[in-house]
Amino acid sequence: SFLAMLSIGVNFPSLYKIGRGWKGILRRMWGLVAVSVAAQIGTVPLVLYYFGRVNLYSPLTSLFFIPLTMLILYLGFSGILVYALGWNGSLLVAWAMRAAGWLSVGASQVNTWPGGLLRVENWSLVQTLLLYVLIGVLSLMLFKAAKIAYSGRTVIHE
Repeated sequence: SFLAMLSIGVNFPSLYKIGRGWKGILRRMWGLVAVSVAAQIGTVPLVLYYFGRVNLYSPLTSLFFIPLTMLILYLGFSGILVYALGWNGSLLVAWAMRAAGWLSVGASQVNTWPGGLLRVENWSLVQTLLLYVLIGVLSLMLFKAAKIAYSGRTVIHE
């Protein structure tokens, strides 16, 4: 989780700028995808090291799973709050549980889609560390490219 948050902090601003000119729902959807991609950039090496596989559809499924997760959290918290105030919050908790079931079924279904799982046998610690070095270099390049592209400056090399 620390690496995911670090990666979001480092990579999200540059990724989000790609959709800079977009408006409304398209921009919000791009924000969800950009956050998911930024988090995955920081976690994929560890996921490969510990599990030997990674789901390639995750950035796209975040369009559905992130709002559903937020709905689950809001419903669950509201149910607890209503219960704490002395009312029956069981309907809100039941809706949260139903939404959690949809999330679970959806995640299971995504793993059955063709070409969705990248499997890697015998991923080593050295490969993990080298991939993090590569990600660091590419993240720096993305940051510099975004800074140049969106600064309004023209760079001319003679």
